[in-house]
Amino acid sequence: GKLLVLGGTGFLGQTVCKRAVLEGYQVTSVSRRGTPPSSSDASTLTAGFIDYRAGDARQKETISSILQEGGYDGVVHCIGLLFDDASGLGTLNRFVSGSGSLPDAESTYDSITRLSAFNAIEAVSEYASMNQKSDFPFVFISAAEAGWPDMAGGAQIEQYLAPEW
Repeated sequence: GKLLVLGGTGFLGQTVCKRAVLEGYQVTSVSRRGTPPSSSDASTLTAGFIDYRAGDARQKETISSILQEGGYDGVVHCIGLLFDDASGLGTLNRFVSGSGSLPDAESTYDSITRLSAFNAIEAVSEYASMNQKSDFPFVFISAAEAGWPDMAGGAQIEQYLAPEW
């Protein structure tokens, strides 16, 4: 089968892609740069099994056009932004993102994580409906706040850095 991984070159996405390949999936990875991660471990294990594509998941058409190629068995959303430009900590993303990406002024938590997820859900719903798939899997994964309250410094991260909703 085929799996579409949004944010497939990031911190979580690389692991999802690798695991999907080991499970026998052909993977399409969408990221802003569309290039494989530089990790030699990732490239040797998954060479030829992952189709890396450049695209902006904030644009629903990016996701829809790939799904329209057909044959997809599921979509995994791994896109996330820990520190946006407005926080003043955007440059730290190059250390925590897994892909070394840096946000621009338009890259906020809301536009990167939430908007891309909403667009993906809408594109997946349309794809499932057009292909008469009543139980098409969509998975949202985020490491943005995984365990912060339970780790050293977690309370400070929640108080000073976490987005306010």
